[in-house]
Amino acid sequence: MKQNFNLRKYTFIFDIDGTLVDMRTIWEKAYRELYQQQQNFSLTEEELKSLFGPPELEGHSSILQGRNIYTLEQAQGLTEGTERMMMKILEKTDLTSYRLSGIPDGLMELQRLEATLTCATGNLESVAKGILRQSELEKYFSVVACAQPTTKDRSEIIQQALAGLQQQGRPSDQQKTYVIGDTPSDIRAAKKCGLQSVAVATGHYSQEELLKEQPDLVLPNLMGYNWFSFLPEKFI
Repeated sequence: MKQNFNLRKYTFIFDIDGTLVDMRTIWEKAYRELYQQQQNFSLTEEELKSLFGPPELEGHSSILQGRNIYTLEQAQGLTEGTERMMMKILEKTDLTSYRLSGIPDGLMELQRLEATLTCATGNLESVAKGILRQSELEKYFSVVACAQPTTKDRSEIIQQALAGLQQQGRPSDQQKTYVIGDTPSDIRAAKKCGLQSVAVATGHYSQEELLKEQPDLVLPNLMGYNWFSFLPEKFI
């Protein structure tokens, strides 16, 4: 590798859960308890899976609509309940052991190569920042874009991340911006925003399921991955 090699022109927008950290068992337990407490029913496996990826309000709304019991007030109540429950868990949980293989070494390498690193997550802000703080990953990201209690579409969060970079004087090039996530929601949001999509099968969804959404690239994981090997440009 030549000494002046860098990724200065490239932006990587990471999802958090299932991409950087593996909190699947924590989230599943929290969601199951939440629905028992607030709705008095048990989530099916398919309903539980559907909550991973979309913003909180969208995910809860879809489940209530699927059961023909939707009201905005109930969906908002579940969104607020998710935040309260997860904040209690995060206050007493060290998440450094929950970081997925290849993280943070891969982030450190991208940072060394001067890439712009951001997060875009369906989690509410307090939860997202709590996860990054407790997993000791927050230092790698210049912007962390999160769902608001009213966010209904994942692409809004991607746009929020791009706007944050613009405000910092670091505008991104669409063709050199990669959205990295583990759900169909991440892929669809990247496409809607005209960005490159990289899917990783480290969450609820298999490579086969992710391929159905036609991402630009599917990886089994981020462990030992040579990040710049899939970039179209040759560096001098």
